[in-house]
Amino acid sequence: MRVIKGYFRDQLQLQMFMLEHEDVSEFYLSAFQRKRSALPLLILRTIICFGCIAILISSAVLSINFMPLPYWPIFLTHWGLVLNTIAAAFGVLVSSKAYFQGSIDSLYGLPCYVKMYWAMTNISTTIAFFITVFYWSFLSMDVDEEYAANRTLDIFIHAVNAILMFVLLTSARQPMRLLHVYQPISVAVIYLIFSVIYYYAGGTNPGTDGTYIYPPLDWSLPGLAMITVALSLVLLIILHAISACLVIIRDKLSRYLFRDNEYTVYR
Repeated sequence: MRVIKGYFRDQLQLQMFMLEHEDVSEFYLSAFQRKRSALPLLILRTIICFGCIAILISSAVLSINFMPLPYWPIFLTHWGLVLNTIAAAFGVLVSSKAYFQGSIDSLYGLPCYVKMYWAMTNISTTIAFFITVFYWSFLSMDVDEEYAANRTLDIFIHAVNAILMFVLLTSARQPMRLLHVYQPISVAVIYLIFSVIYYYAGGTNPGTDGTYIYPPLDWSLPGLAMITVALSLVLLIILHAISACLVIIRDKLSRYLFRDNEYTVYR
């Protein structure tokens, strides 16, 4: 109980809103390595980045035969694929800088590209988990709606996306702070505003021509839509907290496996 209280006391401090951290090496060194080399994480992040790019391109190309291409950007799933790719690309950038320069100078705080990677990882991880949970819990059972060109793509954009972000998060040593939950929520709010504008602008669903993007977010039924928004907000907070717990488990596992790793700093 004392440990839990100490964790929340540390996490709920005002400065935890900020994207600042003392040890920049935690953003390019793996939690599961002994040496101070940025190469292992660079290789892994490059693989993840190519995976994200492949899924993104496949989704856009295969969707041409499934729906008119202008409809592709209206779905949160596809927003998530773009966010995943950006996060992975910044991960490669951070690791590349560290590998080719030998280290990253953080004398005056974290460089902007490290902060961008951190924020994008916070956002894309929680959003990817949300998309996966929401889709398989509420949308996949609707026989009247289809959200992918085929079953294989369906799995990749609604399940593999979350796995890639899970690996991206848990392979490094970077922290995930509870108060950074505002970052994925901000994306959700932007999408919410977009869905309202889309509805009042006369937007339609490509499969049914209904005036909604997702059936639970149908603004012609404002009561249902607001319930969906409220439940989604709660789910986002829970999933962000779960992501923070995964980081704690990662650190404890790393400590157990590499007890003599003098370079690891755990929170």
